[in-house]
Amino acid sequence: MSFYHDFRRTPPPEHTVQVCRAEACQAVGAADLYTAAQERFAGRDDVEVREVFCFGNCALGPSASVDGRLRGRVTADDLAAAESGWSP
Repeated sequence: MSFYHDFRRTPPPEHTVQVCRAEACQAVGAADLYTAAQERFAGRDDVEVREVFCFGNCALGPSASVDGRLRGRVTADDLAAAESGWSP
């Protein structure tokens, strides 16, 4: 079970932020975006930050998925805006 990240032994958290770390997104700032996401949501049990290796959205990098919704040209401010729509 440990080889496939979508299999879980416990329920997933309420929110998931996935940042593409493949080459095209890395070339336009994905490493900094991933670090910003980890820092922003650190300590929150209701948010999981994961890295993904390609959404196939390379022309719009850096790409991320927030709660299953794919986004392109994502910035740290975009993650903050997405979070503002979550219930407390």
